[in-house]
Amino acid sequence: MSEAIYIHEYLLRSGVALNAASQRRVFAGALIRVNDGFGCVHPWPEFGDAPVEDQAPTIEAAAAGNQRAVAAVAAAAPGLGRRRNAEYGRQ
Repeated sequence: MSEAIYIHEYLLRSGVALNAASQRRVFAGALIRVNDGFGCVHPWPEFGDAPVEDQAPTIEAAAAGNQRAVAAVAAAAPGLGRRRNAEYGRQ
C-alpha cells in the first residue's frame, strides 16, 4: 500500500543573521507529512547540509518504503554533509 506523502517547501525570513557562520537572512526548509507523521527539513548549507530541493526526492523515495526509512534519511543527511566538508578541509 502506497503512503500519502506531502512536502511543503517554505522560506524563513529573519531580520538579522541567525549565527556567526552565515550572514544570509532567508532560509529554505520543508515541512513533511507521511500519513499521520510530521517532520521538518531545515538544512544549513554552511554546515554541509544538502539544499532542501536536493533532499526532497530522497525523502519521497524513502517514504514510499516506510517511515523508518524517512527517519534514517533525515538522520543521515547532516552527517553526509559533515563528512563531505571534512574531505574538503572545511569545518
